[in-house]
Parts: sequence; C-alpha cells; structure tokens
Amino acid sequence: MDLNELKLVFDVYLPNGKFRKSSPGDPSYVLSLIRGQPPSKMEIEAIERQCGGIPLKFCLVEHGRVSFYSFSIVELPVLP
Repeated sequence: MDLNELKLVFDVYLPNGKFRKSSPGDPSYVLSLIRGQPPSKMEIEAIERQCGGIPLKFCLVEHGRVSFYSFSIVELPVLP
C-alpha cells in the first residue's frame, strides 16, 4: 500500500445488530490513510466528493505516531 497517495482505503461500520456481510449498507465513515504532510484543501475536497456524503476521517501516520482527524465546514457570522 502506498501511503504517499491520498485515497479512500477503508469503509468503517460501527457495531450494529442489523449488519450483514452480504449487504452491509452505508458505512459509518470512510477512512483515508496518509503519511507525512497533511493533504491540501484541494485534495481534501476532491476525496470528499468521492465519498458521496459519507463522513470522511483521515489517519495520519508519522514517525510511528498515528493521529485521526476530520474536517467540517464552519460558517462564521458576518459582522455589521
């Protein structure tokens, strides 16, 4: 697996009594593994479009440390 390339890697399903391997349904979120530098805003937006509305989380592997993170859109109020 090439971790220098930004791509969707794992569909993650949270515990659910209705889960069936033959028809799992929509994943709880999609995980993308990356190593080194975090992706640029353009790369994040491109891979989010591939998810089709399913939440996206990133797993950054750097010097033996593993960090998980995600992004959400925040709109700040406009001051008069």
